[in-house]
Amino acid sequence: MRVEKEEDSFIKERCLDYRRGVRTREKERERRERGEGDCYFCVTELPCTCSASARSSAAQTGTVHEGQRDYPCDKCEQTFGHRSNLIKHQKTIHEGQNDFVCEKCEKKFTRKSDLLRHLKTVHDNRKDYTCNDCERKFGQKSTLMWHQRTVHEGRKVYTCDKCESKFGKKSHLLCHQRTVHEDRKDYACEKCEKKFGLKYNLLVHQRIVHDGCKDYTCDKCEKKFGQKWIMLRHQNTVHAGRKN
Repeated sequence: MRVEKEEDSFIKERCLDYRRGVRTREKERERRERGEGDCYFCVTELPCTCSASARSSAAQTGTVHEGQRDYPCDKCEQTFGHRSNLIKHQKTIHEGQNDFVCEKCEKKFTRKSDLLRHLKTVHDNRKDYTCNDCERKFGQKSTLMWHQRTVHEGRKVYTCDKCESKFGKKSHLLCHQRTVHEDRKDYACEKCEKKFGLKYNLLVHQRIVHDGCKDYTCDKCEKKFGQKWIMLRHQNTVHAGRKN
């Protein structure tokens, strides 16, 4: 109890919201959903309730920059750097809890913040973060930072022991090994039984093939496409006359 009180007093001393007495449970929840807080090493936005908290920066340093993943799932072999990510994984994968549904595409999320981010980046197509090196735009700051580290700085620290392919994220390495070398296709479509290695590819297949969703329209001929890269290929080959 004494340690907890010292920790609380440290946070109150550091955070103006606490010191002024305006922090309520609702404000804390809203702040958490906005994802406020920065990592001192990579300026990654953190779901932190107080950006000055030493605990959040220490956790970010350990999990992201030192590769610590201290929270294993007791139902599968996956490990996580944050307890919150473990809980989210268990709720979505093993318990099937998805309380927030996108009204535009019916995709489900466990947290309201994830739904809002999905709406902003996918349906509103907002890309507020621009790379200074190549001017490519991103919907999330963390994605921009990852792009800069892996593409421009060449930081791909995870190497496949079977083919020596390199990856910027451990999750990408594990996905590569599972789908390429083990040829696992764990996600089957309930309507046509076609199988996919990635859940994302299954969702794309269902939306385009079975739901008939075509969200991308060519601005030159108004032809509609289910995926952006197919629309871009169409524009390059049909309207720009490029063959490659």
